[in-house]
Amino acid sequence: FTQLFVLMLGIILTVNTFNSQAQPVPVAAYNFEEDARDETGNYNGTLEGDAAIVEEAERGNVLYLKETGYVSISPKLADTLEDFSFTAWVNYNGTVDWAGLMGMGVTELNGWPYWDFHIRGTQILSYYAAKEVKWPSGSSGMYLPNYTLPKQEWVHIAFSFTKNVGAAVYINAEAQEQQIWVGPNTHHVTPKSIDAQIVTIGRDIYNQGVLTDTYIDNFRFFDVPISDFEVSEIMEEIAPAETGIEKNVAPGK
Repeated sequence: FTQLFVLMLGIILTVNTFNSQAQPVPVAAYNFEEDARDETGNYNGTLEGDAAIVEEAERGNVLYLKETGYVSISPKLADTLEDFSFTAWVNYNGTVDWAGLMGMGVTELNGWPYWDFHIRGTQILSYYAAKEVKWPSGSSGMYLPNYTLPKQEWVHIAFSFTKNVGAAVYINAEAQEQQIWVGPNTHHVTPKSIDAQIVTIGRDIYNQGVLTDTYIDNFRFFDVPISDFEVSEIMEEIAPAETGIEKNVAPGK
């Protein structure tokens, strides 16, 4: 009986320890309640073009990019990121061939180095990082061959990158198959290594393509990779009611 009690106690303690593991803390968090301020207080953003904070039926106040809008952020954010991740809720209805959900790099059009995560006009997701050459990539050039982003529907997108290893892309907390787009995919280029001049939400760096007619909410950057479990926890914390996922509203949201 004593041995059984000790065994059961050990299982309970293990489960409680697992369940109480803290989520990674974002180094920048944009809830878009009133403006593009960073809720951590580190890297406040600026609404550019026609970017605006609007009230949306499912999520309340969110970022809306109509035709020319995006958010610009200090490049100091990129300087903190080596292994890194980002997560965001996106309601996409764009048409621009090469538009960016996130970009880090130079301010010059068609310049490099840069780190871009695209939502293409074909509704395909891809990412590309280049430091030494702009094409083909000397580091990362991958896309999602079996996933097409739906239009006018809230979707949770998560991206987790580990230097010299690669990245994982999650849609609604499900890891997606990836395929080589171009380059050797050594994955050695990090945001910290490119001496970025700007960080953007809703626009890529190389093409400066913006996400037209698109809503974005709860965009977070992390300075660590995030696991499958952590992606799921982050998504469930701030899920819109219409997804059927239990919604645990985060502070400030």
